[in-house]
Amino acid sequence: MSNQTTRRWESTHPSILDTHHPEFFARLDQCAIANQKFVEISSSHRSIAIQLCQKLPLITVIMWQLLRLYLLTIINAENFRSEIY
Repeated sequence: MSNQTTRRWESTHPSILDTHHPEFFARLDQCAIANQKFVEISSSHRSIAIQLCQKLPLITVIMWQLLRLYLLTIINAENFRSEIY
């Protein structure tokens, strides 16, 4: 879709993340754990090549979990329009 088509779609079909989905915070926690390990590896005194080899699986975990979060079902925001106003 072009940018204009995407904007038109989003303005006519607003949606929000389903933070009540059972997997939502579990996946965020996995990202946070992987990120903490990433920071620990970055602060170690190992060579950059070894750090990179240790970081690659963590980057993969974070990217995979974020992709899974992105693909979770979304909530149609139109259903909540009356609650907002």
